[in-house]
Amino acid sequence: MRKVKPTQFRVFASKNGTIEKYAVGQVFHAHDFPSKLFFLKNGYVKRYQATKPKQKVLELIYGPGQIISLSQLYKALFGVEQNQEDLTYIYEAMTDIEMLSITHERIMEELQKDPELYKDLFYESGLHLRSNINRLASNA
Repeated sequence: MRKVKPTQFRVFASKNGTIEKYAVGQVFHAHDFPSKLFFLKNGYVKRYQATKPKQKVLELIYGPGQIISLSQLYKALFGVEQNQEDLTYIYEAMTDIEMLSITHERIMEELQKDPELYKDLFYESGLHLRSNINRLASNA
């Protein structure tokens, strides 16, 4: 995995976030944290897309340095929904994990003070886009 540069946004999050830990096999849902952004510090997380209670498809694997739930922040900032309403996203810790969480409210407060942080969010969005493009290319 390519190392992610320490942007001002990541530095801000590391100083203002809260550490959350999940044990291997622990499951959590996107709706459990609709107003938080997570930076995965240690470990690996699988994201499943579920359309029915017992039907789920592995969609992504997150590793150290990656952000979980960027689309929720995008919705909070711009009012644009990135996900289909009929889908549920389920996360499962593949290993013991440690994540840094920060609330959307705290992020928005900082963006008001320092609009330059939007550049970092744009950079982070680009990393997600590149990851998705690579995933699509490997499925072609």
